[in-house]
Amino acid sequence: MTYLRRMLVPKAKSPVVINYLKANVTPHLMVKELNIGGNEYYAIKFVSATPVIVQGDTVTIARKGTKPSVASILKNIYATDKDIQSSIIVDATDYSNLNNNVADDYDVTVTISDPNGETGTVEYTVTVADTTSAVITLSALIPVEVEIGDAGTWDPTTYIQSAVDDGDDVSASVVLTYKKTDADGDDLADLAAARTWLGTEGNSVFIMYNYTDASGNVAEEKTHTITAVDSGGGE
Repeated sequence: MTYLRRMLVPKAKSPVVINYLKANVTPHLMVKELNIGGNEYYAIKFVSATPVIVQGDTVTIARKGTKPSVASILKNIYATDKDIQSSIIVDATDYSNLNNNVADDYDVTVTISDPNGETGTVEYTVTVADTTSAVITLSALIPVEVEIGDAGTWDPTTYIQSAVDDGDDVSASVVLTYKKTDADGDDLADLAAARTWLGTEGNSVFIMYNYTDASGNVAEEKTHTITAVDSGGGE
């Protein structure tokens, strides 16, 4: 059974609502412009078997930003049947699963019920966006030499003073790569190869410190060069 449904929408927001209704409910809409308290609205009428909810503005928050409140969600929807005391419910589980710490698109089901028991839903989408790159900081006093006798236990991760991504410590996930002598040198396969190379006096290792987060944001690369000296030399 179908019913005449009504929506009152600010004129500025009407294109979003009207396009949604035409694409998802019915192309046959009755639209009338109204002025209420000096503000312009569209009164929209259409026939539908179920109530209808439309999300107003798109919602995007930064990772670790403030999670939208249930009240703000309810204010950002346009729904039919409000004039006959229908109920609107934001799904508690969906809302709880909206994780503002992890970049993703989250759908929160919002349901409206009319007095006849008919229901309509909308998947209210909140986008958690991560556009921030981590910042890698190397120690201010990095040694420039390593004694040959210490090359076998040399640990370049100790030079990482911090690596922070939106407040998270990601220093353990910083990726280190190595080359001989400088940025244009031959690759050294891994730390073991770098230690072996430093086992010869005068050899240098060029170290690159990098981090890419789950959203593909790349930290500014930090680099350092260390040179092998004869045991007893160095700083």
